[in-house]
Amino acid sequence: PNFLKNNLNKNKEVLFLGSSWGESEYFLKDEYKIIASDIEDNYVEYHKNNTDLNYIKVDMLNLGSSNKKYEQIVVNSVAYLFDKDQLEKCIQNIKKISKNKNTKC
Repeated sequence: PNFLKNNLNKNKEVLFLGSSWGESEYFLKDEYKIIASDIEDNYVEYHKNNTDLNYIKVDMLNLGSSNKKYEQIVVNSVAYLFDKDQLEKCIQNIKKISKNKNTKC
C-alpha cells in the first residue's frame, strides 16, 4: 500500500482490476476513491454483502462498449492468468477505459 499511497491522487477515482478479495483496496478505501473489481462473482457478492468497499464485476478481456473512463487504473497481479494474446487484449482494453491518452502499459 505504500507505493499506492505515494502514487495515487486522492481526488481522482481509481479502478483496481483483478482485486480478488480486495485487501489493499479495503485498507485504502477511506482515503481514496476506490473501485475494486474482479471477474469472479464470489468476490463481488462477498463485498456487496459484507463490506462497504465499492466492488464491481469487470471482465478485462471483454469490456464491451463501456463508456466509463478512469484517470487512475491499478492492475493487480493477473498477468500470469493470460496467454500472450489475452494479455495483449487486456492491455488494449485498459487503454480503452483510460482517460489518459498517453497510457503506458
